[in-house]
Amino acid sequence: MRKKVAEKLVDIKMEEYEVIVKTAMKHPTSAKVLVPKHWIG
Repeated sequence: MRKKVAEKLVDIKMEEYEVIVKTAMKHPTSAKVLVPKHWIG
């Protein structure tokens, strides 16, 4: 005997974060860290 199962839509949302670990480099009067261009703003 088969059981009837009600079908139900499920809404799934996913958030994603990008993490890149870099070392600060010495610059003449400060320090800088290079990051991807799409991080600007």
